Amino acid sequence: MKKALLILLLGLLVYEANSQISYVARQYDNGLMQYTGSLDGIEETGEWKFFHPNGKLAAVGEFAKGDKTGMWKFYYNNGKLESTGAFTNNKKVGVWKYYQRNGELRPPGYTSASDKENIGLPDSEPVTPVVGPNQFKRPTVDTEMAGLPLDNDSKVDIDPEGDNALLNQLKAKEKELENEAAYADYLKKELEERLYKVQELEAIISMNNEAANKMVISKDNALAEAKIKEAALAEAARKEA
Repeated sequence: MKKALLILLLGLLVYEANSQISYVARQYDNGLMQYTGSLDGIEETGEWKFFHPNGKLAAVGEFAKGDKTGMWKFYYNNGKLESTGAFTNNKKVGVWKYYQRNGELRPPGYTSASDKENIGLPDSEPVTPVVGPNQFKRPTVDTEMAGLPLDNDSKVDIDPEGDNALLNQLKAKEKELENEAAYADYLKKELEERLYKVQELEAIISMNNEAANKMVISKDNALAEAKIKEAALAEAARKEA
């Protein structure tokens, strides 16, 4: 029994050593998340989440060796559930349920206008492993979710709440940048004023140094003249004696 457990543990260690699990994520140009998941080598594995450009969840489900498997859920860009069902080897199986954008269940036999089976990473799209929230790679592809086509009715629908939120964020960022620019101008003017005052002080110090030097020279000349007069008086007194 112990030998069998040892062999099992060694097998798990070898599997983990050989597996190349990397966590990946991508953001839209607006900074919101586009998708998150993990890769085993170059194949999707484990749970993946896809998001609409407005930040709301678009799809969530499991991958196994690059194929969708198990239960998946798809959402409209207003946050309402669009469909749910199971995949096996990347193919829809069993009973799928579809919902209208207002949340009402569609009648049996309805088929989604979009082919959700192709959700995932396009073959031409590079993926970059990430280890932290500040290392997400921004996409250079179209802002619509890569590999996630939207329903015909959802394509023409605009989410005013998401758009207004994004507009408010942009306005707030613009105001922040304006405040930073104004503060930078204030600091620049303050520095220029202080530099001017320093130059004035330097000029005053230079003038004082010149005046001090002149006073020293005048004092030396006066002492020299006094010595000359003292010597002349001493000579005159000696002659009279």
